[in-house]
Amino acid sequence: MMYRVGFTLILGFLLSANLLVAQHGTDQLGVVDFPVSCSEEAQEEFEVGVAQLHHMMYEQARSHFETAANADPQCAMA
Repeated sequence: MMYRVGFTLILGFLLSANLLVAQHGTDQLGVVDFPVSCSEEAQEEFEVGVAQLHHMMYEQARSHFETAANADPQCAMA
């Protein structure tokens, strides 16, 4: 019974953390300065993706890397 309560609390915390990011954008993720030789648009998307990786938001990060790669096909890091 205690395990279920603990699991429910942890799951609720994780879901609310993702909701906070969704509501407040990437401001909650901190600042990333990871220069790459890509276009400005690709650079911005890439840095959001890196910030999300560091917050273990892998699914959300993927779309930012894909957007960066589409914005600048020569951007190897994306």
